[in-house]
Amino acid sequence: MKQPGKPSGFYYLSHQTTDPDHGIITAVTVTPGDVHDSRPYLEQLEYVHKHVVPLQAAAADSAYDFPLAHRALEELGIDFFVVPQPAYDRTKAELKRDVFT
Repeated sequence: MKQPGKPSGFYYLSHQTTDPDHGIITAVTVTPGDVHDSRPYLEQLEYVHKHVVPLQAAAADSAYDFPLAHRALEELGIDFFVVPQPAYDRTKAELKRDVFT
């Protein structure tokens, strides 16, 4: 089943967890292109936390801002920071033409 906003066809996504202090990739998960970005996120962070290096904090963009992520990471003792999605107001010209720039 095609996910909204995801391409159809033969695509894949690479989900990476990095250590920002040293620029080291600590985990990589590859999924089909139609898998939502948030699906492998918690499992990957839990793996890194338990088997690679204990995490103190995690940061992500707004695609990962869902209640389960906040609760699961809190239970692991990991502070979670999400970069908010900037608000964007469409111009009158865009609304009239029914486009999004």
